[in-house]
Amino acid sequence: MFERIVIRQRNSPSLGNPLDLGLLAEALIFYGEVRLIANHVVLENLLCAEPPEVVLELLEQGFLKLAYETNQLLIMTENDNTPAALHQPTAGHMDAWDLPVVLRTVLHKVYGRSGKARRVANRLEKKIELVQYSENFTNEAAEDLSDEQYVEESVRTLLRTYVPEYRNSVQFRTIRNGNKLKVLTDVSFPEANRLYHQHIPATHSSLSPAYFLAHLLNVKADLQFAARFDSEIAIDDVNASIIRQHVGQLFNRLGPSRRAAEAFQEFVFDDARRIAEAVRRGSCRFTDVVAILPKAAKFKEWLRSDAPQRDVVKAYFREVIAATWIDKLPSKVVRWFVFTGAGIGLDAIGAGGLGTVAGVGLGVIDSFLLDRLIRGWKPSQFVDDHLRNLIGRDSSGQK
Repeated sequence: MFERIVIRQRNSPSLGNPLDLGLLAEALIFYGEVRLIANHVVLENLLCAEPPEVVLELLEQGFLKLAYETNQLLIMTENDNTPAALHQPTAGHMDAWDLPVVLRTVLHKVYGRSGKARRVANRLEKKIELVQYSENFTNEAAEDLSDEQYVEESVRTLLRTYVPEYRNSVQFRTIRNGNKLKVLTDVSFPEANRLYHQHIPATHSSLSPAYFLAHLLNVKADLQFAARFDSEIAIDDVNASIIRQHVGQLFNRLGPSRRAAEAFQEFVFDDARRIAEAVRRGSCRFTDVVAILPKAAKFKEWLRSDAPQRDVVKAYFREVIAATWIDKLPSKVVRWFVFTGAGIGLDAIGAGGLGTVAGVGLGVIDSFLLDRLIRGWKPSQFVDDHLRNLIGRDSSGQK
């Protein structure tokens, strides 16, 4: 938990803006390794949202890894809007998507000077990993998309999300023809799109068989990156539901510590003061987060080593108590008692009974680990000294 996370975002109705700086900022604080998977749109968003020097610093200091998609997943359709329509998962490429071209184009827009744009682009290019979707990947995707039950359940999930008022029956079957797919469906797309554009009037996309298949193709890519980098992956609720259907019990590895991080913040801070929300609403800047990352190293190490053994919220609560007065206690026996009491006390402030369970088990923690936690560095030092100061600013940047 909290070791590695992949963030791969797309410009879709479920994700909104293709780059969520708040999510990225939060991941940088909690995770030991953060990898952003970017296409040309996400990369441009990143370099225009923050000074490119900030992005370069994150890459060169090892806080962020950046992987660039050299080709794009898409669904090619033959005989569109006819009963003979066939859909093929593929990966397309345009010269304008080449990384050197994108970097120089975007940075010239940022700086207005070709010389500086070229120098920064050269430094960035050396730190960016290239990823490419192979023919094997799209062939495997065609196999996945011929799973009738998975596809039909996923399309129902997408329709419930994008057009909850759509009440017609939903049948959506795929029949494989080589690497192409024929779709048999009773979805009324004119009606679905009428409702869809009422919800998202500014979108240029429309619901169609190809649109749904493209969405599922990108879910396949999400899973591939999670497996390739042996990592958790940040996904939106819609894709989470689809992946849950697709991989069942294996879903747990895709996000348990992300949920723990959210619970950690709900307990330590008010909901409105979470790090991601603070960045999104502008009450702290992304550069403020970058500034505290060197100080976050011990905090992230604590999360990786301690959180897998005990619930991170209760562990933090116990650490806060230790940081305030437990070192003054005269004996380890009393410390054991106090730690058990910390678990019980958590119930009283709304932990739903989980604190007592944690408290009962604390007496068997190895004494060496206990002494390390009590006498060594404590996560509360980072939270109190840095995180609270960071997200306790108002929109002007003042505390």
